[in-house]
Amino acid sequence: MLTNIKHLLGLLVETESGETLGKIVDINLDIENHAVKNYVARRSFLSKQEYLIKPVQIVSISKDKMIVEDATLKEKLENDVKETNTSTVLAGVSQINEE
Repeated sequence: MLTNIKHLLGLLVETESGETLGKIVDINLDIENHAVKNYVARRSFLSKQEYLIKPVQIVSISKDKMIVEDATLKEKLENDVKETNTSTVLAGVSQINEE
């Protein structure tokens, strides 16, 4: 399947069990390898909490949403208790909290 950045920006991101992580707000590219390094998802436009989703964590992408592994949300909840102001790698997905 081919798509373009216009279609991906704003695309809903959910876990396999249906939990919403947010929408794609940016895409980071590895220029040397001509590949997507990660997708940046955020719950809302005003939210500072972001998820950096690596391509290997994606289960599927359709015209309506991106589905990522369930472990993403489970580990996010566990790490939210431990960390509030740091970058956390969550089963291949990074969560960034900023104040």
